[in-house]
Amino acid sequence: MKVGELYEIPLGIRVRSTDELRPEKGEFTVSVKASGVCTSDVKMAKRGHPMLDIYGLPFIGGHEFSGVVHELGEGVEWIRPGQRVVVSWINPCLECHYCKMGLFQFCLNAKDTLIQPAGFSEMVKIPWYHQRTRVYPFSEGTSFEAAACTEPVACALNGIQNAGVEASDTVAVLGAGFMGLLLVQLARLRGAARVVVVDAVEERLERATSLGATDVINFEKEDSVQKVLELTGGFGADVVIEATGTIHAYRQAVLMGRKDSTVLYFGGLPTDLTLDIDPNIIHYRQVTLKGSYSYTTETFRNALRLIESGRIEVEDLITHRYPLDRLKDAVVKAGEKDSLKVMITYS
Repeated sequence: MKVGELYEIPLGIRVRSTDELRPEKGEFTVSVKASGVCTSDVKMAKRGHPMLDIYGLPFIGGHEFSGVVHELGEGVEWIRPGQRVVVSWINPCLECHYCKMGLFQFCLNAKDTLIQPAGFSEMVKIPWYHQRTRVYPFSEGTSFEAAACTEPVACALNGIQNAGVEASDTVAVLGAGFMGLLLVQLARLRGAARVVVVDAVEERLERATSLGATDVINFEKEDSVQKVLELTGGFGADVVIEATGTIHAYRQAVLMGRKDSTVLYFGGLPTDLTLDIDPNIIHYRQVTLKGSYSYTTETFRNALRLIESGRIEVEDLITHRYPLDRLKDAVVKAGEKDSLKVMITYS
């Protein structure tokens, strides 16, 4: 089988052949059919990632993937060969401090449950432990590409829930990339009355409007902070979600919220940055700053349901498709502004 791996920083990506995986007792294998390229894959390939401090190089990534159950090991009876499944790349142990709190994305034993190789390979092997919290069958009517978007939708859903978006809220979303557009849709599904989207790429702003944004702001043409205030009668948004992963947007986000607003930091930043903001804004305006990282088993399951039901659009946001042999080209394209979601597809 073929695997695509990162072997050096920056952008040292190669595709090589290796022995086909065979399941041991209690395990089964999945033939990968679609694997999304995440912006975190791009960041990892270009500048490294804390995960590489744990797992080292070479590293076979791809944490957004779906496929077909290929071969069952001895004792596996709850699933059948040929079944269409989406797989959670990292699996909670269900026993550590954070798992018992329901914060599965912070599982202290996640290293021991990571799938390697992952979605940038023709096949993956599912370990025996807690398989039902990481493998989810999906319907014939849902495409492999749509199912492969479960992980990013789950992350966005986790963010919307952390932000506490409610009916009648005005939500400002900074960034209209793939994740920002998922956040727009989920905010409307939660009942937000108004969703204001900030970006500089006109095509993305047009897409945001088609997916439910009520107002769009091109920050290269007008002051986005002042425009948000203007749109809200001078008060500011109820919820502000930063989804660009830039320090400038992190600073701007706290200026866009009303008194007693919530600012959610969703986009990831390089590790060497610090955030310098006026603490009086937080204190005297009673602004709540929150972060959002990854997903839980609950949001993963619910994300798949949203995709299967058609209540959230993902397939129309896939802008580029590549075979595994062109993994490096796919990673480079995923970092460019003319792409939204790049997908690796398998025959």
